Amino acid sequence: MKIEEEIDHAYEQEEREPARSYIGASSIGNSCEALLAFTLRGFPETPPSPKLKRIFKLGHILEDFVLDDLEKTGHHVLRGDESGQFGFQAVGGHVSCHLDGMIVIDKLKYVLEIKSMNDANHKKFIKDGVKFSHPKYFAQVQLMMAMSEIDQCFFIAINKNTCEYHSEVVKADAIEQVYLEDKIERILNHKPSRISHDEADWRCRSCFKVGVCWQNDPVEPACKNCALASPSSDGGWRCFHGLAIDVCNDYILFKPEEIT
Repeated sequence: MKIEEEIDHAYEQEEREPARSYIGASSIGNSCEALLAFTLRGFPETPPSPKLKRIFKLGHILEDFVLDDLEKTGHHVLRGDESGQFGFQAVGGHVSCHLDGMIVIDKLKYVLEIKSMNDANHKKFIKDGVKFSHPKYFAQVQLMMAMSEIDQCFFIAINKNTCEYHSEVVKADAIEQVYLEDKIERILNHKPSRISHDEADWRCRSCFKVGVCWQNDPVEPACKNCALASPSSDGGWRCFHGLAIDVCNDYILFKPEEIT
């Protein structure tokens, strides 16, 4: 076995992290509302490949690297808790966001969002700005600004190929924030649909929830993944029985709507 294969094997043996059970800012820009509903309800994920795990790990390392560099400028950089992030919640924690930090520039506090990009994506960001080059990131920072009640975001990206920086100040966009609020309400209170009719769609093939969405992967019954349960503002789940605590005989596994 080659050393490269041994490294991949080591990643494959790592214990799987528990699936998220909330709508997060980092995923709110995804156009598949079924994915967001599966995430809210804590459905298990298809394990990421060793390569993708390393990409995520490198992103976290570079995040600390950028924070260190920002502190060198003399601007006041606020780091979060032990995980390095500030957290904000709504609807009893069913909606959540985590900031990379905050930065104070000319006495004005900004949400701080740090990204690492390959050369092509970094050049696209420089050319078109975050709203048009990376709409998912734009949605992410809009939700973070809405939840933190800070109306400006300092968005900075490092080029993983060249270590060049590019930054942009993103202002709160009331229209986008209302759109995201409506989107969250649909996911919380209605049955969202898949993004595609076909499992072979590239967006479905690369999705972490493809197993539970299309391939009938086993799911351990729980109140939150029951089609009859809805999230409540106290952080729990409710159904026609009242507070959903234990799986009952009326349990029906949640499934997204088919596209009409």
